Formats: sequence, structure tokens, C-alpha cells
Amino acid sequence: MALNYDQICVFDTYLSDNQFASVSELTAVVHPHQVDEGDTVRLTCVSGCPEQADIMWMREGLPVNTTVFQATEKDAGRYYCAVYQQDSARSASVALTVLYAPTGVFLSVSPAGTVNAGSTVTFTCRSDANPSVTQTGYSLFKDGNLIHSGQNFIISDIHPSQSGRYHCSAWNGIRWRGSSLVKSLGIHLEVQNPPMNITVSVNPERAVEGSSINLTCSCEANTAADTYTWYRRTLSESSSTPVQVGSGKMLSFVFMMELHSGLYFCNVRSSFGENNSTEVLLAMSESPHDRKLLPILAGTGVCLSAVLLLMGLLLFWKTRKSTLSKKTAADLSPGVRKSNSDPNAVYANVSMLPLSPLPDKTYSRAAASQGDSHQNASTSYEDEVSYSTLNIKCRHPKSSVSVDDSRGSHGSRFKEDNCVVYATVVNTS
Repeated sequence: MALNYDQICVFDTYLSDNQFASVSELTAVVHPHQVDEGDTVRLTCVSGCPEQADIMWMREGLPVNTTVFQATEKDAGRYYCAVYQQDSARSASVALTVLYAPTGVFLSVSPAGTVNAGSTVTFTCRSDANPSVTQTGYSLFKDGNLIHSGQNFIISDIHPSQSGRYHCSAWNGIRWRGSSLVKSLGIHLEVQNPPMNITVSVNPERAVEGSSINLTCSCEANTAADTYTWYRRTLSESSSTPVQVGSGKMLSFVFMMELHSGLYFCNVRSSFGENNSTEVLLAMSESPHDRKLLPILAGTGVCLSAVLLLMGLLLFWKTRKSTLSKKTAADLSPGVRKSNSDPNAVYANVSMLPLSPLPDKTYSRAAASQGDSHQNASTSYEDEVSYSTLNIKCRHPKSSVSVDDSRGSHGSRFKEDNCVVYATVVNTS
């Protein structure tokens, strides 16, 4: 669509000899007056004067070298035509609008420079475009992946994992050179963090007395650690304050001893902070020599146990045999037996008693007259006389008495009922 602007003007054009050409009107035509970047634009100036005058074009006060061109964002502005060297004799201005895709897309990061972990980072995308890019026309990318739509993006408590290369893009619907999405230059964001994921490795894994052992501290950090410090906590006092035992990335024991046992951890410090590793238990384990001696010691213990058991059984058997022998001898030998029974009971060891009944009288022999009793006794049962020894044992020593066992004599009576009569009867027939 062409816009025509008519202007009626009267001015003199100097030709020669003080002659002037009279121009009644000039009309500036810009076709089309609104174009997308890259489209062709034509400028036409129409004059109403009968004589043809030299015409020149101006944009925003600057001369235009050509009347046919491909529009760019720089070509936008107000145009007018005028008689050469007679700028006052000019047409009305005509505006040329050029729609163009975003240019100068720029991504800024605040704060700039090194970013510490835990900080707040703001991303802002800017561009120059006609029409202007809306909020939804901006996009933010990290390592080529879309992470946000909008002109501004804020990350609170940024993490080292969010380090990477960022760029933004802008879009307003105008295509230029086959693309409607224009990217900014990339910005590499490095998030500095204190040492993390600190681990302690033990080599060799088993600590044997007398051997050498190394503890190595390692961590994840995007900046080199400044210091490594080793601490030990005793096993008996796990809640006690740890004691510093060394420094450096590796802690070495040339000769492992029991006093080195404990809980170990390392502290790693950098310019961005510090952290501790988890505690690692370092304890003594039996040596291969001890493991070889263990079966021998176990076998020796079993053998000693068997010997002691055998000796115990043998001693028990001898003791039992001796007890049985004594008991048998006591049962076979004549004598007096003690009893816990009724103190008035009478016990007798009787051998070879006569088969015929004996008279009611009791025949006994006293210790003082062993031979005379056989001569003086008169009875029809002389061949069947039994001799006995009586001992009377009373509860009270002063009450004991002797009894005469002469035939026909009934002896003396017990002075006390508490006495016990023990008798041994022997058949003499």
C-alpha cells in the first residue's frame, strides 16, 4: 500500500542568470510503509511542477542514497523528498515501519563472577525487537536444556550441580533469515562449593599388629582443598572430643599397634568452606600367625579337658572302691555297731545259732571270768552253749555297768533305761 502526501509549495529554483523554476507541489511515496525486515522498499517523489527538478531523499535529516532497498531495522524512520539544494522546498515526511526479529539478545547474571554455593543468582534476558518481545517470548537454557520461560529467572540457594553453560533466546514472531528464535551468547556459571562427599579409605582393609596401614581422605570439590586434618576418637569414649593426630591427604602408620585403634575422620577445608568425613573404625585384627596357632591351642585345650575328665573319673572310681571296701570290711568284722535308732534297742551279731530252742535264761560271758563259767554251769544243753560278750553303753558315761555272764546268773539290772545293750554271740558246739 502506497501513501501519497501532497504539498503545494511555491519556490524558485535557481537555473541561470537569476532564473528560477517554480514548483507548486511535491509528494513523497514510501511503498510499503510497514515491512518485515528483509522486504523491498521503494521511494517515489511526485512533483506537480511542469519542469522536472532534481529530487533528493532524506531520512531523519540524513540523505538516502537509493530509492529501492531491502529494509532492515536501521531503515525504519521518517522519509521526505526535496528539490536538490532546496531543502526548504520539500514534501511532507512519510514513516517507514520495519518489523524485525530480536537483535542484541543478551543474558546477564547477578552477581557476576564467582558464585558461592547457597547464594541467590538472578538471570535477566534482554533484546531489541520490533515488536518488543513479551515475557513469554524469553526462554532460559542450561547446557542446551530449557529450564525457564520468562525474561527474569531467580535461583535461590544455588547448588554446585547447577553449574553449567546458560543462554537465553527471544522470539516475537518475526522471522529473519529462516529463523524466528534468536539466541544470546552463552555464559558459563561456576558455582563454588565447600568440600563435599568426603570419604576415608583404609589400605589394607584389615589392621594387623606390626603391619603398615594407610588412611586416605578424598572429596568432591570444584576447587582444590586447602588443608586436610585427621582426628581420632577413642573407642571407649565415643562421645569425647576428637584429638588431632595428623594432617595431609594421607595418614600412615608404619607399625600398627593396639594404641592406634579408634574412630578416625578427616576434615577438609577450602576457601569456600569445610566439611568432615564419616568416622571409620580402625581396630586390630588377629595376625595370620595367631590364626595358625588357634587350632593348635584349641586342640591342646580339648586334650587337657579330656585328661582332666579322665583323672576325675579315675579318682571318683578309686574313692568309690575304697568306700565299698571299707563298708564290706565293716560288715564282715565282728564288733560293735553304732546306731542312730532307739537307744534301748539291743543289737547282736550271731553266728551258728543252735537249731534247738534255748532255755529262757541268758548265757553270757563276762570279760573277767571267761574260763570258769564253762566248768560251773549245769544244764542239759551243755553241748549247745552259746557265749556272748555284752557291752552296755549308756547315754551318760557314769551309768555304764558290767554284767556277769555266769550260767544261772541273771546279772545285774540296768541302772538307767537309757542304756543300750550290744551283744556278740558265738556258738561253741
